[in-house]
Amino acid sequence: MAPLDWGLGHATRCMHIINALLAANARIIIAASGMQAGWLQQQYPSLKVLRIPGYKVRYAKRGVLLPWVLLQQLPRIIRTIKAEHRWLQQAVKKYNIDIVLSDNRYGLHTKQVPCIFITHQLTIATPTAITTKIVQRINYCYIQQFSACWVPDVRLTANALAGTLSHPQQLPTIPVHYIGWLSRLQSIPQIANSAIDFLVMLSGPEPQRTILETSVIKAAAAMPEKKFLLLRALPQAATTLAVPDNVTAVNHADAATISAWVAQAEYIVTRSGYTTLMEVLPLGKRCICIPTPGQTEQGYLATYLMQRRWVFTVRQSQFSEAVLKAALSFEFAVIPPSTTIDIATLVAAHLAGETL
Repeated sequence: MAPLDWGLGHATRCMHIINALLAANARIIIAASGMQAGWLQQQYPSLKVLRIPGYKVRYAKRGVLLPWVLLQQLPRIIRTIKAEHRWLQQAVKKYNIDIVLSDNRYGLHTKQVPCIFITHQLTIATPTAITTKIVQRINYCYIQQFSACWVPDVRLTANALAGTLSHPQQLPTIPVHYIGWLSRLQSIPQIANSAIDFLVMLSGPEPQRTILETSVIKAAAAMPEKKFLLLRALPQAATTLAVPDNVTAVNHADAATISAWVAQAEYIVTRSGYTTLMEVLPLGKRCICIPTPGQTEQGYLATYLMQRRWVFTVRQSQFSEAVLKAALSFEFAVIPPSTTIDIATLVAAHLAGETL
């Protein structure tokens, strides 16, 4: 199991798959890099975690510059894809691997064993329609080197959480399986008297994570009558944060603790990252989404889900206590239920070479 090192979301959504395979007594080896490797080792101390090359993407402070900053890093990203591909050829033999599950790591394919590519972005959102088509063609060239593609979304287009990102007009030529929404959180009944008015779940790259954190603290200070719980998404941080009396700041927490907090929360304030949306929306929570500036995927998801009234969204530059107060009167739509495919059965079918 190998998650991409672009944010913690790729690692957290892999937990659903890892847990399902562990329940089926499968032997799991995790391949990761950077913070993701350390975090997964903490979650699964008994599993082997192999270190592989990381993409180590840098982000711009100004969102408008992000596409150009990413473009400058493209040669290094391509080198990393080639490096992880070479690494896999040796790892399959050395560790006796039967199947590879790659969450958005384009180089982890080989002819030696079945290799599954996991992504919700069959269409990668870009600023223009022309560049989106070009990028999709390149995306498919990589994806079609795998045995199959798993899409963490529902098959029914009308209920799709990722919209056209997961339901393009044309699918890759390899088998595509919609496996449902993946979440590490447990569904706990809503607490009658919510102890948390706003559960703020930060995520994503710096410096944007800290910029939003600062804005949230300022907004919370202007609403002393409301209780805020700030989950900072800093699993390796040792320092605490100075916050107003109505704010509790926590660097990191495990899935069970977060599930309990979600049950106690009236509103969730979060990025419109796909993994976070998969975790909280099926639990029936009212979400206020702030897309990371410059990340076109998050911008698309925020706009798309706002139109469906599944979330309330606002730009980071416009975030304030007034936005939080406006969300209190927003009429949220009911999220349709999602079923998840049995992962162990799907893996067994791939291993047996069955056509699904």
